[in-house]
Amino acid sequence: MPEVSRGGVRIHYEVAGHGQPVLLLMGLGVPARGWLPQIEGLQSGYRLLLPDNRGCGQSDAPPGPYSMSQFADDARAVLDAEGVASAHVVGISMGGMIAQRLALDTPQRVRSLALLATHAGGPTAIPTAKALTIFRRLGTGPTAQERFDLMGELLYSPAFFRQHRETLRHSMRDPALARQMTPAAWRAQVSAITGHLTLHQLGRLAHLPALIATGTDDLAVRPINSRFLGAALPRARRVQWAGVGHGCNVEAAEQVNEELRRLFVSAPT
Repeated sequence: MPEVSRGGVRIHYEVAGHGQPVLLLMGLGVPARGWLPQIEGLQSGYRLLLPDNRGCGQSDAPPGPYSMSQFADDARAVLDAEGVASAHVVGISMGGMIAQRLALDTPQRVRSLALLATHAGGPTAIPTAKALTIFRRLGTGPTAQERFDLMGELLYSPAFFRQHRETLRHSMRDPALARQMTPAAWRAQVSAITGHLTLHQLGRLAHLPALIATGTDDLAVRPINSRFLGAALPRARRVQWAGVGHGCNVEAAEQVNEELRRLFVSAPT
C-alpha cells in the first residue's frame, strides 16, 4: 500500500480506479475504507485517492492535538506523491472541514468541492446532546462491540441501522475498519474539530463548483449547518436527504454517488 511521510509522520493511502483524480477525505475516527460505497461506485470512471487521516487507520498517530491545517497538509502531500496538480475534493464530516482548509489554503489544487454532513464552525457546529454523549464514550476506549454499537447509533438513522445491522457488522471485519484508534488519537482528532472555523472565509471559494449535502436525521452535524455553508457558497448545489443520518455516504450511497458524478462533470477539466 502506498504511503507518504510528512514531517516524520507516515500517512497511508489507497488508490483505486482510473480517470480524473478525486481526493476523498473521511471523518472522525474512520479510515479511508469508510468510502467503500464510493470506491465501488466511482472507480470505473475516476482515480480515487483515499488517505487515512493521521491518528487513524494505518497512518501514524503522533501526539496531539491535531489541526485542520495539519490534515490538509497531509492530504496535499498525497496529491504531491501521486503527481496530481489538482483534484475533485470530497469530504464528509471532519473530512469536509479538512477539504475546506485545503481549498482555502491552495485553491489551485481543487477542481470541485463536495462538503457532506459537515460544518464551517461557529455556534451551530455543536452536535446534539445524544451525539456528544456518544463522542465522550468513544473517547474512553470502548470494546470492539461497544464501538460498533456507538458508531452505528451515531452514523445512521435508527431504521437503517436496524435493517442493515448484520451487513454493517460484516463490513467491520475488514481489517482496515476493525483497527481501533487509541483514546489519545481520538482526542487529538476531536481537538482539530473544536478549533475549526472557516465560515467567514468560505466566500473566497465561491468560484468553485460545489456540492453541499446532508441528511435530515444527522445527530453529529445538525442539518442547519448546511444552510450556513450554502449562504457562504451561494452557487453550490444543496441537497438534503429525508430520513438519512450522518453517514450519508453509506446510508444514501447511490444518491451521493450520483450527486458526485454530476458535480465532477460540471467542473472545468
